[in-house]
Amino acid sequence: MAWTEADGDGPEYFGLVFGQGVSPRGLAVRLGAPEDSPVLAPATIERIEQAWPTHRYDDPNIGRIGDAGNGWSFCLLPCAAMETSGSDNPWGEVTGRTLPGMVCEPREFRNARHAPEGPTERNPTWDRLRVLGFDL
Repeated sequence: MAWTEADGDGPEYFGLVFGQGVSPRGLAVRLGAPEDSPVLAPATIERIEQAWPTHRYDDPNIGRIGDAGNGWSFCLLPCAAMETSGSDNPWGEVTGRTLPGMVCEPREFRNARHAPEGPTERNPTWDRLRVLGFDL
């Protein structure tokens, strides 16, 4: 947990969520991943990060998931304010590119202009992943 220290040298843009009594995959689903989403191997996540356009504020919301022990799971989530991806991304300070992950966003979301029972819209992140050649 030393990397969470706010001494100015560590990553500033992250969210770390813990869940007790839930699997790492189950935690990602609770955070927005569709239930039928695959758990992505670290190499797949690295390919997505390399293919994703750099200097964007809409990086894919891929949560790095893992078992924290004693019945606890964790999901390390990127912040939408991140400006870079790939090798310059500080997530590589933190995970060593060894943790699996899941896209923690729904494939469709409710249109904010309508009531909760209103129409849904496709999430552009999932469409962009498909265009980049990732059929998840």
